[in-house]
Amino acid sequence: MTFTDANQYADTATTNLTAGEYYGIGIDAGGISSQTVLNLKNQLSTIQSKLQAQDFTGMTKDDILGSLLYTTAISYYAEYDMMDQAQAKVMGVVIARVPSEAVFSVTTNVSYMFGAATNVRAAGLKMDVQRNLELTQATDGNNNYVIQYMLASGMNSSELENGVPEQLFSTPNNPAEGISAVKAIQIANNKGIPIYTIDQSNISTVLPQLQLSPDVISDIQDAVNAGEIVTIPKTNITYLNWTGIGYIIEDPVTGNAAYMISGDLAGGGFLVKILNYISDLLVPPAEASTGTQQDNVNLVKVYFEILHLLELLLTVLIIVGIACLGLYLMMYAFAVESLVAFLIIFIFGDILYFSMMLILIDYIDKLLESQNEKGYRDIIYV
Repeated sequence: MTFTDANQYADTATTNLTAGEYYGIGIDAGGISSQTVLNLKNQLSTIQSKLQAQDFTGMTKDDILGSLLYTTAISYYAEYDMMDQAQAKVMGVVIARVPSEAVFSVTTNVSYMFGAATNVRAAGLKMDVQRNLELTQATDGNNNYVIQYMLASGMNSSELENGVPEQLFSTPNNPAEGISAVKAIQIANNKGIPIYTIDQSNISTVLPQLQLSPDVISDIQDAVNAGEIVTIPKTNITYLNWTGIGYIIEDPVTGNAAYMISGDLAGGGFLVKILNYISDLLVPPAEASTGTQQDNVNLVKVYFEILHLLELLLTVLIIVGIACLGLYLMMYAFAVESLVAFLIIFIFGDILYFSMMLILIDYIDKLLESQNEKGYRDIIYV
């Protein structure tokens, strides 16, 4: 997405799209009005009412998942702008929002074999604030107030990246949990992991102590060499099904900072969170205590785990086939029979995998249908 200002200067925010993922793009062109937030709230209330009434006429992925993602992205900026305005007033700074962008998406884990995608699984929800700009000016001309404000605003920005989705996707029975750079540093501190502030004066002594990936180490070196300051824990942390590191790269001259996350989702956990949330929309409050909701979510989670095991089985079968082919060629001269044998093993593995997958889908489909949860089933398979 390209943003062009009045002087025709173009700034591009780039997102690498993955087939099968779903994106909600929120644009803050100069502030989010209370009426916009109210309209989104009413839209979600209408969707909830229709789902609970089992009225799925004309409803699509955009109506359900798209509305949830877009509302989250817009709510991020609505809350962020409100906090910034209050903070700027207290700190003696005048601010103006420049067109900014946030992307809230359903992400996937893709498995590859010989460069080709073999399996795609929903991994979680991700908030990516790609463009976050404001014009700032101290009322008395003291630039130190601007720097202090920028640092405080950056902290707010990072905290809301996990805070807003947690607010929107939490239910009384299923509180949602997210991660951000600031939250990751707080968790590391609570666990007693040392937190380092690295600059050009101490990088040579601190860097060898860090137990982090080469990519993160390289990022630290590049930032410090450019005169920036890095705040980072000594090691990765594990929080729920996420393992990684959160760190801050700060420009001491301007107060601008990048709030970075590096790590991977183990898969499934955040998927269950959004399934819990959607299931709460589908199941009326009086029925929420029957256990049907959690049973369905657990069923879907087991379904994805079994598909993953079948994928591993397919991989093993192909490896065994290749090994048998190699052994045959070492023992005998190349013959058409050896190639045929390999192809038979390969095709058999494919047929077994996809047959089991279809059987599982049909089995879960019938279970959900028997519980009169057709709407829930349709959402799972979008």
